[in-house]
Amino acid sequence: MSDAIATRMPRVCSVRKSWRLPVALVTAVVVAQAAVIIMRPRDRGPEPVPVDPRAYFSQAQIDRADDFRGPQRWIFLAQTAIGLGVLVLFVRRPPHRLTDLRRPLVAGAATAAAISVAGLAAHLPLGLVARERAKDVGLVTQDLAGYVPPGNSGAAVRSPKKAHEAWRTGVVCRAAD
Repeated sequence: MSDAIATRMPRVCSVRKSWRLPVALVTAVVVAQAAVIIMRPRDRGPEPVPVDPRAYFSQAQIDRADDFRGPQRWIFLAQTAIGLGVLVLFVRRPPHRLTDLRRPLVAGAATAAAISVAGLAAHLPLGLVARERAKDVGLVTQDLAGYVPPGNSGAAVRSPKKAHEAWRTGVVCRAAD
């Protein structure tokens, strides 16, 4: 069979259209977990030596670390929830300026860049709070002028890069169709 005939044949898919995304996601997770199990080193290395933190730190330092760690987790969870909220917002109500674009590849690239910038803007306030807390305990020594929130470093570089990746993925997907 020639390539020309094969590309014109209708596709046969045994999965209902409404189940394609969930099946693809579950398959990806299963394959990833299988890869982790297969590629895991058999020898875990030497057993760690038990160390008493009080041998290196005073009780006041340990208490200070505990007091710092708890709220930082809540800040991280809030940032994660905000990031998911931004994604849900883009999925539920995409900006009209992006959906009105006539070229789907450009629209996909612009959406990827918009999600990246919106995620940076949404994380920034809590990132500043977390940074100030870290500065108060001595984990951060730089001034605010050089600050870029952790996880959002290089957003000015990442947005065009994500836009290009979305465009390239669209080109590949379109070529496969």
